[in-house]
Amino acid sequence: VGNMLLIFGGTLMKDSGTTNDVFWMTIDRMEWHLQPTRGDKPPPRYNHCAVYDEDNNRLIVFGGRSAERKRLNDIYFLDLDSFTWYKPACEGSAPSPREQAVATFWAGNMVVFGGHALGGRTNDLFMLDLSAWQWSQPATAGTAPSPRQASAICIGHGNLLFVHGGRNNFVLEDLHVLDFVSKTWIEISAVGRLPPPRHSHLTCVHKDHLYLFGGLDELGAQSFAMYRMHLPPDENYAIIRPEWVEWDSELPYNKCRSCTFFNGQLSVYQLGSQTLGRVIEEDAEKGLVYWDVFKSARLEALKARQLDEEELKPKNAKRMRVQHTINIASKMPRSFNTHTPMESKVLAYVQDFQRIFEELYPHRRPLYLMPRNECNVPKLVCTTIRPTQLFFTELYDLDGCCAFVADFLAYERLEDALHPPEYLPSPMSVLGWQAGDAFDMSTVLCSLLIGVGYNAYVVVGYASQAVTQNDQARTMCPVLEKEAKKEANAGQPTAAMSMLSIKATSTRKAQEEKPVEEKKARYVVRPPMTLESKFLKEQEARLAAEEAARAKATGGDDEEGVGTKSPQGPLDLGEESDGGAGGGVCRTVHAWVLVMPGKRDVIEPLFVEPTTGRKYPVSSSPYEGVEYLWNNHNFWVCMQMPLPHSDSRAHPANIVFDLHDPSKWEAVFEERGHRLASEMSPEEAELRGLESRAGGRLNATGKSRTGSLMPKTPMSTMTSTAQLARQGSKRGQSIGGAADNSTPPRTAESHAESHVSGEDGEEGGQELIPDMPPSWVPKLTIPRDAFDMRCPRGSKLTLYAKCQHEIFALFGDCSRWDGMVEKLVAFEDEERTVQAEVRESFCRRKDKLRERRTFPQKDTIAEFFDGGSSFGLRDILTVKNEKRVFNFYHTARLDGLMRREELEGTKIIETFTGRDDRLIYRSATYLAEGGDGGEDDDDDPARRSRRTRAREAKRLLPIRKMTEKFARDPKLPADADVAKRVYYLAEGRIRVDFHYGEGRVTRAGRVFHKDGQSQIVQVDPLAPRPQPSALLEEYQALLVAEKDCMQAVRDSEWEVAEIIRTRTNQEQNISLETPYYDIVRIKAEESEEEEEEKAEAAADYLSPFLPPLSGTAGLSREQALEVRKKCLRALKDRLIERANIIQARLDEEAGGLAKRQQAYQRDRDQMTPEEEEEYERAVEEALFRIHILEKRLARHEEAALQKYYELDHKLRSDPRLSSLLNF
Repeated sequence: VGNMLLIFGGTLMKDSGTTNDVFWMTIDRMEWHLQPTRGDKPPPRYNHCAVYDEDNNRLIVFGGRSAERKRLNDIYFLDLDSFTWYKPACEGSAPSPREQAVATFWAGNMVVFGGHALGGRTNDLFMLDLSAWQWSQPATAGTAPSPRQASAICIGHGNLLFVHGGRNNFVLEDLHVLDFVSKTWIEISAVGRLPPPRHSHLTCVHKDHLYLFGGLDELGAQSFAMYRMHLPPDENYAIIRPEWVEWDSELPYNKCRSCTFFNGQLSVYQLGSQTLGRVIEEDAEKGLVYWDVFKSARLEALKARQLDEEELKPKNAKRMRVQHTINIASKMPRSFNTHTPMESKVLAYVQDFQRIFEELYPHRRPLYLMPRNECNVPKLVCTTIRPTQLFFTELYDLDGCCAFVADFLAYERLEDALHPPEYLPSPMSVLGWQAGDAFDMSTVLCSLLIGVGYNAYVVVGYASQAVTQNDQARTMCPVLEKEAKKEANAGQPTAAMSMLSIKATSTRKAQEEKPVEEKKARYVVRPPMTLESKFLKEQEARLAAEEAARAKATGGDDEEGVGTKSPQGPLDLGEESDGGAGGGVCRTVHAWVLVMPGKRDVIEPLFVEPTTGRKYPVSSSPYEGVEYLWNNHNFWVCMQMPLPHSDSRAHPANIVFDLHDPSKWEAVFEERGHRLASEMSPEEAELRGLESRAGGRLNATGKSRTGSLMPKTPMSTMTSTAQLARQGSKRGQSIGGAADNSTPPRTAESHAESHVSGEDGEEGGQELIPDMPPSWVPKLTIPRDAFDMRCPRGSKLTLYAKCQHEIFALFGDCSRWDGMVEKLVAFEDEERTVQAEVRESFCRRKDKLRERRTFPQKDTIAEFFDGGSSFGLRDILTVKNEKRVFNFYHTARLDGLMRREELEGTKIIETFTGRDDRLIYRSATYLAEGGDGGEDDDDDPARRSRRTRAREAKRLLPIRKMTEKFARDPKLPADADVAKRVYYLAEGRIRVDFHYGEGRVTRAGRVFHKDGQSQIVQVDPLAPRPQPSALLEEYQALLVAEKDCMQAVRDSEWEVAEIIRTRTNQEQNISLETPYYDIVRIKAEESEEEEEEKAEAAADYLSPFLPPLSGTAGLSREQALEVRKKCLRALKDRLIERANIIQARLDEEAGGLAKRQQAYQRDRDQMTPEEEEEYERAVEEALFRIHILEKRLARHEEAALQKYYELDHKLRSDPRLSSLLNF
């Protein structure tokens, strides 16, 4: 206000208390003053909004949150002339209580937008007339901003309101403008250097420019970046695309500051300390910081920021997160910033190992042993893995862990695709960020798998760009792939999956590109199979190719050099290729997970791609090479390169994953219990050498089982790099590589010989390897709400071949309003333009809808329901203008209905089970409709459909024939047991067929005509013919049955219409359930509304009988039966207790009356008239009470049975006991 800065309320940094003090400071003297105030002072609050009324020189305060954490919607204003508080009485519909709303002043009005209210975040706009204190909510049109809080708003060009950014479930970056004249919202599509998402920032319009400064980014860090956009007046912002330009604010980073825009000037006030301008962490924690740094600048004086080439590049999200963590490193656990003595010893040993390895293998990739963590501290990769078993049962198996990591973490490409990342953050931070590269995701997955008992490793190697970029546009959707395999194993696909089966088969054929074989005869004797090993053939071909290459090299072609060609393909070390067949050596680095057999029923090694969750056999994986792998115990370097002294690739299909074999894998920490290479006997060393030359172990015949992976090595004189790492510092000798590039120099000959001969004394080769320190990462935890969110921002879209798959959050603020948790769209073309099928999966729907499948090309919709749905529905299949098929949970219905099929305007068919009358089938055939004067010839299908529905609503379709079928009753003879009744209404006759007798091919029957004629068919010629009276009685019973059948058909028609009406209403008013065990989610916010919900939850009639459950697990059938039994028993006990109380009072009254009557009979001759009158009055009252108690007891007995049935029905319909309907 002028040259004065005003501050009201907020949260104190020292003790986190809430205040309602008023401070002011003048820019001239730079002195803070605590201003005493008078009047009706507002209560302490924070997260409120305020505006300055320049017309009346007063400060207007709205809303916020009180010290008791209650949201507010009150209005106070402070008269700045007298510093007196007033609380005006406002009229109109005020905004709901909210916090972090934003406000500005416009034309004598306080404009309030958004905020976080009791029901969630809002995007409503309110205006308070400061002269009449009248609230109003203008009706707006156009594209309004989404609900949000802590956004930035400002007035520009007189009547325009600009809204930028803010926060809902995520931090936003969009820009909207509202014209107060036309009341229309417009979203501005900007270009240029867009400001990153932020909230709690400031915007202002000054001289046709929109300025943006400060705020908090997605990580919660303070931003000092400033941006400017040119917004000329009288422009159509729906068409123009203004450009953002980053402006130089000339301010360094400060962790806590406040700023204002006023009269074209940016003023910044930031926290300092006694060191004036530098915040010390200890002082900040103690609250010993002050507003002692002030800076200001005219907006015209600032200039555009000159960006260098690095700043113009897209910023790496991981590097930004790491930089933010480095800034707040003091708040991280101590193990993130320091090394224990055990860690320091291990790191020194690892440094020696890495140095020696690089000297021995100068052309190999540097070992990824000690990357820096998110606090910029080097850590051993083995200790970064933190085995943890979470309490979510979904993560206890391999498939669940893989799918969780692939969905929960957003994949980010490596900053440098040719090298491993500089930083390897802890799995704890990666789970908190919900994002990471392949190395981060592999570390998290490996930690979870080891935690639940799998033998898992992180593998680093090479993969093609399709893998490293997570491009699945040419792969088949895993959901369809599983279904295709299931159908192939079953032999016959189901009707509902036939389309996807055909599409999946065509996709596989397109991918495999196999020629179509000619169709052979149906019955042909198959020739005997020739058992051949493809693997052995490949190995023999590789050996032949290698021998040919070696012969060519030794035959005089020495100019090419040793490293120009390998069995893997040409090795052009100067060309950086992304790999793949025919593309040279793959250089793009990638990380994935290896699961070895030996634990959890894993029978063979397999690779797991953390970005997709797919599993691959080692022999057929999309990876191009392996460099090294590690787990929480050790680090192994692959020594199976075709050319060890070059940057060649060891293809996973050719690698032997025997980590205990030192000729195949070099361990950083040689495991105790396994002999080292130098400790082997000459015979064992020679055998190892033969195996090394053959590239695998020898079988009983002396032949190699794998191809040649390593040249011949004198293993009898070998010493591992780990041994050299132990000896190097002690011996002080320089270690060099071998002279011959054809020999993998795992050791230097002089060191090996000295080790074997014992030159170093007894301790020369026996120095202990340092123990592996425990993981520096705390135990991993995932909040329940984050786990239910499933994926970052609550949704994830993946494109596959002819398919797109989308998943959504299960619960929380990120979940969809309609309960959808998964959507899969299958297309007929590669361009994904023609939809073949749409699948939508739902959760927590009160209408129990579980899945909906739509076939647009066939106008078909199939809906599937869980138990407890309305009318006991199991599924509905609707073919437009053709038929509807309803399947029911027959145990949830009293009539035992299983299926109802309605052929539109033609026929209705029902099937039953478990009925007392043994009815299993009922159908009704309708008469064909006559013409209605050409009314249906209207060309408009919608109008014709409306007319058809109107006609159906006005009249019922005439029935031509009805049929009923019955199951066999073993108690009755076949000739007396009705099997089928057909009512020909149009023809006026009834036909009755009886069941077939044992061993008979004919059956008895009767036909009754309504004109009195009848036809009788008897199978047994010796059986007496029925009497006319019996036939007449049977005919009368059939007429009654015909009437009942017609009424049942009409009831079915009514139920079909009611089901359609109910489903339409349910889809128009979708509501979701909150599980009874989800107490944490219900108590997300403390408010009066939630206290009422808590009271309702405490009064739940099932809560005393429900067993304790964890997570989202439901009740089993046995548990549901036990809950139902306990609940009914409790009601029964209460009803019996109530009946006993009434009966006891009745017996007491009857006993008292009997005693009084006996006394009257005994003393009647001696009683006075007054005593007789008193006796008669007492008897009348006793009889009245007895009569009342008898009525009450009878009514209680009637109501008790009704209450028992009502509770039983309520239990069957309760969604928490839906497992009662499962068998």
